[in-house]
Amino acid sequence: MNILYITYIDFGNFTSGSMVRPQKIYDALLKSKNEIKLVYGNQNDKEFRKQQVKEIRKWLMNTKPDFCYIETPSYPFLNNFDISLIKKIHKMKVPILIFYRDAYWKFPEIWGKKGLKKLILLLFYKRDVRIIKKNCDIIYFPSNGMVNLFNFKNSKVLMPVCDINISEKKQIYKQVIYVGGISDRYGTKLLLDAFEIINKYSINIKLNLVCRKIEWDKFSEDMGKKEWLNVYHCSGGEDLKKIYNKSDIAVIPFKKVKYMDIAVPVKLFEYLGYGMPIVATNCAETEKIILDFKCGLICNDNAQSIADTIEKLYSNVDEIEAIKDNIKNIVDNNTWGKRVETIINDANNVKRI
Repeated sequence: MNILYITYIDFGNFTSGSMVRPQKIYDALLKSKNEIKLVYGNQNDKEFRKQQVKEIRKWLMNTKPDFCYIETPSYPFLNNFDISLIKKIHKMKVPILIFYRDAYWKFPEIWGKKGLKKLILLLFYKRDVRIIKKNCDIIYFPSNGMVNLFNFKNSKVLMPVCDINISEKKQIYKQVIYVGGISDRYGTKLLLDAFEIINKYSINIKLNLVCRKIEWDKFSEDMGKKEWLNVYHCSGGEDLKKIYNKSDIAVIPFKKVKYMDIAVPVKLFEYLGYGMPIVATNCAETEKIILDFKCGLICNDNAQSIADTIEKLYSNVDEIEAIKDNIKNIVDNNTWGKRVETIINDANNVKRI
């Protein structure tokens, strides 16, 4: 098959989930042994992006791809030439499948945009929805909750996946890992308060917290040293693997708010890829995945409940090992290759006039 793949990122940058996913999809597409034509480049690098689109339009004069797959940018479409390319592909009667990444803009309480900038961005996001509805055949979302936010005719869930990094460790280290953002919405204070409770009576369970340095420095300005807390600033590779390998359990302490109820944390699947049993707060989509996969325990979004649930899991080492064994089966069915298989199968089933 001849597949046109459109992204809006600079390849080689892995600093966030929105950067990682399109590159992992590309690698899996290449492994599928199909012919892949790639469009890449940050929207803000307008000249480079414009040249990319110009070359693709020239390529399309002599080539009709079997389908086009698009990973949307984190922001709205900023360049008219990108929008016109999508319209051209649609006019060629090439099936278009698109992954719609996020919907922060539908949640003003957490979006954080105000004034004129908010109004302009809302106009752009709503324009993008109209463009997608008119030109795209299948719209993928990371969760059912996000599907329900929109009124698209043909929507499907395409969840994040696991990169398999499971080690065969048996030792219990009494260390818990958290990898991700630092904020009230992400439940950082709840997590730290939970570990204060856990270690109040010398239970001695450590927290390995992995985050961006700039976020931690801002959050921890008035915070003293904690014997049970190890803070790391690394985004992947061997350094991160070493932290996972000395951790027994992973935690997702997000506050239960409307947006978090529909979000699927990419880190949940990263945790599974490292074979980590998970303790997570009861945000709807996260809770459903963990219960369906039988890969951890659910708690309420308060410090005491997080502490109690972590202690409960540590009190039953056999349960930790049973969950780890179950995770090995889960990861095999949730890889980038499996997601690409889904995309290709869906594209083959699209009916175009």
